[in-house]
Amino acid sequence: MFNRLPVEVNPFRLVEQRKSLVGTIPLSRLPRIQELLCSDKDETAEVKVKLDFDRSERGLPLITGELDTQLDLSCQRCLSKLGYTISADIHVILVITDEQAERVQQEGYESYLVEEERLFLQDFIEDEILLALPLSTMHEECDAGRPYIEALPEDEIDLVEEDSDSDGEENPFATLKNLKDLE
Repeated sequence: MFNRLPVEVNPFRLVEQRKSLVGTIPLSRLPRIQELLCSDKDETAEVKVKLDFDRSERGLPLITGELDTQLDLSCQRCLSKLGYTISADIHVILVITDEQAERVQQEGYESYLVEEERLFLQDFIEDEILLALPLSTMHEECDAGRPYIEALPEDEIDLVEEDSDSDGEENPFATLKNLKDLE
């Protein structure tokens, strides 16, 4: 059974102890994720987290692990609800300065800047979820081709579609030509 994670940890101490943290964090405690959700707040929704604090082959402080959650996002095509599952692997080197971060990134590792030897797990997990999200979420197939004409009833939308499909389309510049002839 999963338990609640601590709010704040000293990651370097956990690395020295080679500790693992396993637990859950409610989605309601992740405000940047809440802004992306399309449904009402679900107080039971959680993120399952497993974090291992260890050292890399080069002796650098490292966090590995995984997180799993289900988010109700909006489809960017049809704007309806889309259930999106996130299963992200975490592999991050901990750094305390920007210079260390640049060196680590040049060597091909992801880095996470830890200030004052404190790591707020809520912020760390929220950052990892945001990095795992695609640029735009969409259904595999949805009704995105339907015209969005909000002011017309359903039966008149069909008439608009039929008019736009006709072969004898009028030249949009014909009106401009008529205006020029009037002068």
